[in-house]
Amino acid sequence: MSISRNWLKAVSIAMICSITYVSCDNNENEDMVFGDFNPLNIDIMIVDEEGTNLLDPTVEGNWMDQPFQMTYLKDTYETSWIGDPILNIPPPSRLYVAYFHGLRCEQISVFENNNRVYYENKYKLVFGEFQGDEHQDLSMTFHVPYIETTYNIKVEYRFYLENYYDAYHTTRIWIDGKEVDSRPIKIVLPRRQTQPTQ
Repeated sequence: MSISRNWLKAVSIAMICSITYVSCDNNENEDMVFGDFNPLNIDIMIVDEEGTNLLDPTVEGNWMDQPFQMTYLKDTYETSWIGDPILNIPPPSRLYVAYFHGLRCEQISVFENNNRVYYENKYKLVFGEFQGDEHQDLSMTFHVPYIETTYNIKVEYRFYLENYYDAYHTTRIWIDGKEVDSRPIKIVLPRRQTQPTQ
């Protein structure tokens, strides 16, 4: 009988210690934030003077599959088009970490009723990813193929976190020193008249 009482006491003490340890641990970490924040990407649309998307393969004189480039931190990145291998594949993780893919083509999409809806034959160029939960000051140069035209792009991204439920960011973008409001940013080009020879 005495053995049973001692065993019950030991179990009770162990349970009390465990509860106390967990409670203290939670109090110490109550200010920790664990959440996913969208990465920063620089989205670019190629349009004509009328605003027609020239990254639409059904549009005459479109610019699909042309060798656009982006120079960033002294490195130049070629465009990865649909079907090309992905530059970096993020590993499985609960916390989303931005992975830099360089310059790539993506199908334009929107969220409707919690579902992603893709626009048929509508594409944009995307440069990134950059970490979305910290300030970013970026400078890059966008190169248009076949014509001697470059666009200097500057991005000022600010991330603010008051608490887990109150996070926001601001983004300002300049092209050749002029601030632009459109998102994605728009590069106006003429329609291609003939297929360039490679």
